[in-house]
Amino acid sequence: MSLFNKLKVIQRNGSSVRRRPKQSGLTIIELMITLVVAAVLISLAVPNFRLLIQNNRITGATNDFLAVLNLARAEAVKRGATVLICRTDDPQAAPPDCQRADSSVYDGNWSTGWLIYALPTNTIAAEADYVDGTDVLVRLGEGVADGVRITSNTTGNQWLAYRPDGLLFEGGEARYAVCDDRNEAAGRLIRVPLTGRPIVEDTTTAATFDCSPDT
Repeated sequence: MSLFNKLKVIQRNGSSVRRRPKQSGLTIIELMITLVVAAVLISLAVPNFRLLIQNNRITGATNDFLAVLNLARAEAVKRGATVLICRTDDPQAAPPDCQRADSSVYDGNWSTGWLIYALPTNTIAAEADYVDGTDVLVRLGEGVADGVRITSNTTGNQWLAYRPDGLLFEGGEARYAVCDDRNEAAGRLIRVPLTGRPIVEDTTTAATFDCSPDT
């Protein structure tokens, strides 16, 4: 067999022919369709994700303040003394102090922080400012996350006092609304009756729910 014929046989058998690799991947059209689908999915997911964050903030703030109330009540019983919660503008002040307001002015904003403190043992009194070196500071609260607010009615405006038996040292029920910019549609209401045990309600159970419970 001639050299020329041998080369033809080799070429037919493919032993010396380099084959072009098969290309894989997305075409421009396929890539554009993928991006459009991804954009639609993201546009649907972002509002739901924001809603989840808002709901978690409301739930977290409600649970934190509920824990504050339960702690104050438990400390009053344990110490046999009056324990108070007061709102403060700066819980990191040295020493911290209660936010004072004119008694004729309702403010009710508990969003910036609070103090829990016990009056001296055997002292049975209500609504007294925290006195550094005399009262016992139990806990400092840093306030709530941005976008969330806690508002009280007039009973819980500046202080909330617990008696040594765990009952409220107040003239009526204290109420605290935990809300964001959705207001009553997504808020929580914490009621503290004279028995002292806090109760949480949402918009489906609180008939008179108000994000500014000023009465």
